[in-house]
Amino acid sequence: TYAGVKDDTSAGQLLTLGPNLSLMTKLGPLPVEVQVQYSLPLMGKYDSAMSTLSLQLKFFGKIY
Repeated sequence: TYAGVKDDTSAGQLLTLGPNLSLMTKLGPLPVEVQVQYSLPLMGKYDSAMSTLSLQLKFFGKIY
């Protein structure tokens, strides 16, 4: 709110901090990368602060 009036046109701002862990290995003939990331919100404005945990699997191949 600004001067008692709600302002819905303001952009959300969020500052997060978090570690990530990445592992590259071979699964058969294909290289695979596994990445785990955690995000902890520190402060925000006009945005909801939620912790997130994400897992990414990346498969790499060769095109002949």
